[in-house]
Parts: sequence; C-alpha cells; structure tokens
Amino acid sequence: FGLLDNVPAAGQRHNFLYLPVQAEDGRIWLNNNLGANYNNLNHPNFDLTKQATTTTDRDAYGSLFQWGRRPDGHELIDRNASGTGGVAVNGTTTTPISEPTTTSVFVLGPGNDYDWRSTRNATLWQSLLSPNNPCPVGFIPPSRQEMLTLLTAASITNLATAHASSLKFPANGERNFLTGSINGSSNAQLWTRTPGSSSWPNRSYSFSFTSTAANNSDTRPRGSGDGVRCILDQTPPASVVSLDCSTPGVTGSLFGGVAASGVSYTVSYTGGNGGVQYGASFASTGVTGLTATLAAGNVASGSGTLVFNITGTPSAIGTATFNIVVGGQSCSFDIPVSQFIPNFATGAGSLSGRTCFDIAESNDNVESCGPLSSRTSLRADFNQTATNTQVYTFTPTAAVSNVRFYYVNTNGQVIQSLTGGNAGTNITGAVTATVVYNTALSSSTPGTTTDGLAYGTTANQALTADIYVVYNNNGTNTGTDLQIKLTANVKDCACCGAYISTTEWKEFLCHNLGADYTLDPHNMGQTNAWALNGAYIHWGRRGPSPTNNPLNIVGLTGDSRDDWQSYPSRGSIGFAAAPTSASPNSTSVSGWLTTGGGNNAWRTSGGLKTNNDPCPSGYRVPTSTEWQGVTQNNSAHRTTPFTTSTTNYGAALHYGPLGTTNVKMLTLPAAGGRTSTDGTLNGRGSVGSYWSSTENGTGAYFFRFDNTNANPLTDSNRANGFIIRCIKE
Repeated sequence: FGLLDNVPAAGQRHNFLYLPVQAEDGRIWLNNNLGANYNNLNHPNFDLTKQATTTTDRDAYGSLFQWGRRPDGHELIDRNASGTGGVAVNGTTTTPISEPTTTSVFVLGPGNDYDWRSTRNATLWQSLLSPNNPCPVGFIPPSRQEMLTLLTAASITNLATAHASSLKFPANGERNFLTGSINGSSNAQLWTRTPGSSSWPNRSYSFSFTSTAANNSDTRPRGSGDGVRCILDQTPPASVVSLDCSTPGVTGSLFGGVAASGVSYTVSYTGGNGGVQYGASFASTGVTGLTATLAAGNVASGSGTLVFNITGTPSAIGTATFNIVVGGQSCSFDIPVSQFIPNFATGAGSLSGRTCFDIAESNDNVESCGPLSSRTSLRADFNQTATNTQVYTFTPTAAVSNVRFYYVNTNGQVIQSLTGGNAGTNITGAVTATVVYNTALSSSTPGTTTDGLAYGTTANQALTADIYVVYNNNGTNTGTDLQIKLTANVKDCACCGAYISTTEWKEFLCHNLGADYTLDPHNMGQTNAWALNGAYIHWGRRGPSPTNNPLNIVGLTGDSRDDWQSYPSRGSIGFAAAPTSASPNSTSVSGWLTTGGGNNAWRTSGGLKTNNDPCPSGYRVPTSTEWQGVTQNNSAHRTTPFTTSTTNYGAALHYGPLGTTNVKMLTLPAAGGRTSTDGTLNGRGSVGSYWSSTENGTGAYFFRFDNTNANPLTDSNRANGFIIRCIKE
C-alpha cells in the first residue's frame, strides 16, 4: 500500500505486502497492522505469513498514523530493539498542513485543536474511495461499530485477549501529538475511521487495549499517531450487464502533436449493481500516445454513465481507439485526431530559424530556379542531420508564459516531428523548438536518384509547412494567447538570398513588402510585374498592422507581406501604397509626415530586432553593412531599361554568386521612392531605394542603385518613403 516516501534519502519505504485473515467476526482483515516489518518487502525480517508472536513483537507493531492522513512518510517508525520506543524516519513540524500533503513530517499540536490539518475534514478515511484511505485496494480502516463487533466475537477484553485473537494484535503503542515521542509494549492503540460524536466533532474514535481493559473513546486528538488494522469493505465490486461505447460520446477535440486538454469520452451502461470500481487506465491504439482514465467510484444500481478523461499527446493524425473493460463487460470507442491549426492574434517578439530549403537536384535554369551548378554548393540534403534537424527560436519582448510550438504540414509531408517549449511562467529569455524534417524530401542519393519528395518542384510548387509559437502574453499565464508563424518552403529551386561576406550566405525574402509574393520574383517581363513593386515607408516606422490601423481596415493579420499589399496610402503613419493594376499610386500623400522614426526604431543598440521593425517573424530590415556585403560578394546584372516612368515596372538589379552571369538569386525592382516633403513618387523605373536599419546622424542609410551604380551607404532624410526587403534573422 501507500506511496514512495517523500524524502528521497529515505529510499523506498512503502513496499508492503499483506495476507487476508478471517477473524472471529467472519470478516476479512489484514494479518498485521499497516507498516509491520513482517509485511515490509525491504525489511530483513519480512515474512508474509507471520503475525505477532507476543504482545511485544516489535516486527508486528507497524506504523503510527495521524487520523485521516495518507501514508506519505509521516507514519514511518524504526522501532528500537526492546520495542518500547523508536525513531521516526522523518521529522516534525508545528505548522498544520493541508491536502494533498506534500510533506512527510509529523505535525505536532496544539495546532488546530490538536489536528494535523490547517482546516478540519472528517471524510478523509470514510470510504474505500476516500482520498487518504491508507489501506490496500478493497480495504479500509474499520468503523467503531466494526471494531465493537470484533471485540464481542473474539472476546477481546484486554491486551492479552486481543493478542490471543486471530488478528494477533501487538502492543504497538502510540505517538504523542504534542511532543512526537514514541512508545510501545504497554498498550495497543488503533484508529477507526469514525469521527467523534457531536460532543467531540473535532476528534475521532480510537481503541486502546491495555493489560486490564479494552477501551474506545471519541476524544482522541487527530494529531495523535496510532496504528491502523484494515478490514475488507463489504461493498461488492462493480458489475454491469452491458456497456455502450457509441453514446453519448466525446467532449472536446484531439489534435496531432498537441497535448490533450479538456477531452473526455462518456460511455453508458445498464444493469449496474452499485458496486465499487477502483479506476482504470487504457492506452490508445491506432494513433498512440493517449490514455483514457476512469476515476474510481461506484457504478449506479441500474443504468448510468462512465466518464473517461483523455490525456497524453497524439502521435499522429488519424483515429485513436480505446478498448475498455469495466464491470466485467467490454467495448471500444474511437476519437478522431485532427490537424491543429492555431488561430490566435499575432503576437510580438520574434520566431527565427531556417525557412527556405533548395534540394538542388534539378530544374537547371527552369522558371527562375537558377543554374544547378551555382546551387549545389548550397544544397539542402535532408539525408544529413545538419539539414533535417533544425532549431527555431522564439525571443519574447517582455515576460510571457506557457510557450508551446506546433507545426502544420500545409503541402506535403514536410515535418516529421517537433519538440520544445516552456510551460513555465515569467519567461524572458529565448525558448527553442527542435524540428525534424522528413528525410525523404531529398532523393536517397542526390544527383543520382530522383526519388525525393521535393524533386523537380519549382518555387510555385514548393512543399510547405507552417511552424507556430503560441504563448500567453502575461508572465503569470493570466493574459491572452498569441501566436507567431513561420512558413518553411522545400523546393528544387533556388532560395532567394545573397552572400553578405565571402563565406556567409543569407536568405532574403523573395519579394518587397507589399508585393504579391505568389509571383515569380525574378521575371520582370511578366504581365503583372507592377505587383512586384511593393509599398513605401518612412525610416523607422512600423507601417499598417492590427495595432497601427488608422483606417480601421478589417482583416489585418500582423504579417506585413499581406497587410501592405492593399492598404491605402496614409500620411499619418508614413506609408505610401503599392501600385495596382488600375493605378500607379504616384501622387503626393495627404498628411505625409516630415519626420521619420527615432534612433533604434528598427534595431536596438544591442543589435536586436524591435517591435517596430515591419518585417515578418523570422526576418528583419538589413543593416547597411549587410547591404554592403551584398554588393561586394555577388555578381550583379540588370534588367533594363532603367528609365523613369510611373509605370515602368520592368527594371531591376539582380544578384547571383560571384563568377556567374545572369544568375538571379536576389532580384530588387527599381521601384523608386517617395519624397520627404509630401510623399510624391520619384525615380520609379530608374532608381532602387531600399532602407537599411542603420542610422547616420539625424538621417539613415539606404541602398541606392541605378543603371550603373550601387551604393549601400547612401544617406537619406528619414521622412523619405523607401522600399523594404527583409533579411533572415
């Protein structure tokens, strides 16, 4: 019976085995007191068949319990050689405690009227299913009446006759509720489960066998330490005539890879006998990782229902099946496991990690995928751990709580598993998740075989998966759940990016913020090339978002790739709209502010992305040094003509690896810019103006290029409106 001791140093002290004995009253009892050495599997004197040989047989004395308390270690006693005393295994306290107990110490009085509890409770031992019943399954401390019946049947009138009975009661003694002192050999002291009478509602009945008498009293303080001898309860085990797993059914929903919460399944039955069932757990099949748990309780007499709580984390999407057995009958029920798609508002902070993978096996210069010869050195080979196992990092901007990660395979079997998160509170540092990608995304032998799931996919055919971080925006887990999302793309086509040094290649978004990111980013001759232009923003400003929405437009997501595509020009937030098929949106902007953002608006002094940075999660505005690295470590070529026109959407600067020609790994349309005075468009088709996050005095650096020059260290008034092209964090 019982639990492991709460004090690890004490070892496994609750490892007992008992035999049932029929006593003179015809009832079944345990052969010894709870905690007797004879029943302790770890004691050198363990002997399952043995009972007290004399009244002073210390190996039969057992533990000394405070009334109503579970076997949590407070009751354990190491008896001395004479049996007249002993040493408590654990310590003492004078502070009353509450349930469930989290300490193994003995509580000394006077406390709460000599009770070990901070609040009184007379029900903790009252039934088989009482929360603190210390006895083995099916047994319970006896009631006062059951003890009286035993005394009559066994002619117990004192300690000698108690030991002469079939239960062989020893003089186990007691533990003083005031001092914690332990005595033995002079009397047997045994609890019942019966609370005191109305005259003593805060005490309980206990029996004492001395050399001259067998007494019982309801004045025993509950903080006293007495022995417990358990009796078999007469409630029959549960039985039912039939189980019906088809109705009423499931409450709540299960999602693959997400811990079950608030999910249960209700099964109905007929022909119940009112008996007790001690609870049971059943593991799922099909989709594994789940457990259906039935709490202990009594079935009804007749018809009723049983509620199974579902816990665990489903291993996959599909159907979880539970085969249950209750009351001698069985049935099975199924619960569907669906794909989980978070749907919370977009939060602050950043979620970073690799999102673009080119398996570089085919599509040699097909649909702007780039020449295979320049891509193989950057190949994402999912057969290799360095590729198939990636770490994603969530960095909060303030204290948060309950950080968890999810994934959704949105096109193909991209992600195999995800682990990580932090369920704690007051989280201010980075939290990581490890994502394992499907090794079959690459061919088994890249460059030789063609069996990879992503083989031959172009940018528009990429296999994709969304990675989410969901967190509570309050450090005490009492706020609102918010989310940030990244999308991983796996394709057989070049990822957009460039070298920023001789050895470091960095991923960029393929499109300007406000551009249509479903278009081929490198084809400046397509009919709707106007949609590659993008929108314009003051330096240091956030742009349209759910929290920066002066026009109160419905449906903003917090992802600037979407929000900026159709948001109208608004001077009060320093934003000028992208062109449309109907209009170049080139005129001045009403209310255009003549000042930009303040220092460190997009990047902290420590180099971190700020909440004002308009780039989506996982990306940020490049620094001037990174733009400089792009110009110095890549081959450049242009799509012409570079001529100024509000509708010239075909001019662009392209970058590819050094030593290559006409390779397009990063394409920057010559979108022009907006003037600081009134936001009028200038230079579209002849100049590209791309902000950096780097200040320069009262101005800021931007990357300016035209038909012949490219200068990443051009200074600008922060009130100009330029383009944003985001770099991977």
